[in-house]
Amino acid sequence: MKGICPACTTSYPVPAEKVTDKGLLVRCRRCGAVFRMFPGDQPSVLHKPPTEPEESWKARETKVAAAPPPPPEPPPPPPPPPPPPVEEVKPPPVEPEPPKVKSSAPRWIQADIFKDEEAPPSRRPPFEEEPAPPALEETEPVRTVSLESEPVRSLKIKDGEFVAEKTAEPSWKEMLSLEKKTKGDESAAEDASEPSLQELLSIEKKTKGDEFAAEEKSEPSLKEIMSFEKRLDAKPRRETAKRETADPFAKSERVSMLKIAAFGAVVVLVVAAVFAILSVVRESRRVYDNLQKRSQASQQSLDQSRQQLEYLYKYQSGLRTLDAGTAAAYETAIGDFDKSLAAKADFLPALAKKAELLALLAAEYEKTERVSEACQLADRALAAGPKAPAAIRAKAACLLASGKTDEAMKLATQAIAAVEGDQVEDAESNYVLALAYLKSKDISKAVDALKAAIGANPLHFRAHYLLADVFASQKQWQQSLDEITKALQLQPNHQQAKQRQVDYQTQLSGGNREAAAVPGMPQELGADMDKKAKSDKLLADARAAVARGATNEALGLINELLKLGVRAGAAYMLKCKLFVDTHEYQAAIEACGEARDYSADAYYYLGAVYEAQGNTDLSHQNYQAYISARPDGRFADEVRSILGQH
Repeated sequence: MKGICPACTTSYPVPAEKVTDKGLLVRCRRCGAVFRMFPGDQPSVLHKPPTEPEESWKARETKVAAAPPPPPEPPPPPPPPPPPPVEEVKPPPVEPEPPKVKSSAPRWIQADIFKDEEAPPSRRPPFEEEPAPPALEETEPVRTVSLESEPVRSLKIKDGEFVAEKTAEPSWKEMLSLEKKTKGDESAAEDASEPSLQELLSIEKKTKGDEFAAEEKSEPSLKEIMSFEKRLDAKPRRETAKRETADPFAKSERVSMLKIAAFGAVVVLVVAAVFAILSVVRESRRVYDNLQKRSQASQQSLDQSRQQLEYLYKYQSGLRTLDAGTAAAYETAIGDFDKSLAAKADFLPALAKKAELLALLAAEYEKTERVSEACQLADRALAAGPKAPAAIRAKAACLLASGKTDEAMKLATQAIAAVEGDQVEDAESNYVLALAYLKSKDISKAVDALKAAIGANPLHFRAHYLLADVFASQKQWQQSLDEITKALQLQPNHQQAKQRQVDYQTQLSGGNREAAAVPGMPQELGADMDKKAKSDKLLADARAAVARGATNEALGLINELLKLGVRAGAAYMLKCKLFVDTHEYQAAIEACGEARDYSADAYYYLGAVYEAQGNTDLSHQNYQAYISARPDGRFADEVRSILGQH
């Protein structure tokens, strides 16, 4: 069939059997296009466009058509004449040669046989008269040599007669040397090199009487070589057997040597077996010792795991018991921590938690008989882990129980700063800090610390419980009710919490709002609530007076606020800003100096005062102190600009 290029319409003959139903890809020689042709009358489909433009191949065809035709080829040369006929000359008939006659006689005897017989002229050797043998002298023995396999006999003169004496069988080398001497090749006979395999086979055939086979130059067959090698191997054994038969002492010596060799082999085997057994025993002992060591190590690891599980279990049990928030729960948790410490005496978390609970019993429930023990345990924990938040918090609780509130607040703050991602530890440290603030009668900071504890651990029952009491001390009954309700959700069976919920609901529903102090709170908080309310009103009035520009009125309200001893930090800061705004720099320095203990903003105002007075050194010192205390404060950008730290 024909395949037609769809690009240039050139047709090509294609065998039909190569075109399948899927088609056959064909490249056009004319334009370079690739197309797929199908059987039957189906049109070809272009697969790839032409690689050569139409103008190019048309110009090529035009050039080829316009080219002159090639010159005609010269005629072939005439054939040569046939050779003359050659007459076929037949060779003369050749008479068949007579078969070779094998004889066991020597070669010179065979020559005589051919001489007497009527042999063909081509094989008849020239007749030469052999010289007569020399006369036999009586003083020298005459030895006749035969190539037969029989032992050679020598003739000796004994008592005037020739006596034949049996001698040893000649070796292959002697036989070959003798044969070469008979052929007149004296130099080859004296050659000390080993005979070749072909020469040995030739000698063997001659000894068997096969003289013509011995003279053949053909290579020996594999069968002959193997047979000859077997005979060579058997000859030494036959000779050994003959010697042993002739010499019984040699046989017994050989048997003795064999016995000695066998005994030596047995000794070597026994020694090797003993060494092997000792090696196996030693290796078995080593394996057994390793197994014993591994068993002991496994047992020690198991004991350590059990011990670890024991002290960890008791520690976790104490933490769960602690969540109840009662004095009895504290005592039970301390007992669990004692068991944990009995399993592992240097377990830092249990040591610090026991010290903390003993101190909290004194701080919350006025059980001061074990404060000294709490401080000793806290010192041990702090010595074991100087940077551990639990140890620092235990020391803060000890100081709080000992009445050292300021030091307790500093250590509690340090414990919060030492926490790295542990929300539970952060909540406990904030709870101890809240107790310290309550001890120092700073209600607002106590509320902030309790809220921080709840934010770190919403399941902290004691924080909810104490925050409800703090809100109740401020007569914020709704907040108190909300917090005590959350506490009851964590500990539904807590009796004191249930009683507080009833009291807060009574106060909220219009009961006696000026009733006695809330149970569980310090007695001073009832009187302090009135002071706080009065101080909040005085502070608001003072700020309003400053905003109106009534400086004297504001100073009077601030002094009255300072006499109450509540909100002192806010009062000093307001006084500091008031003197700075009125350009009373000396009074501002005194007021801002007092305010530094409460707020880092006082450093900013002190820096502004010293800058206005032209004291650059003190100004920069206070500005730098502000940046260190509040790097992200509201005045931080302004201070950095002044210090040139952008």
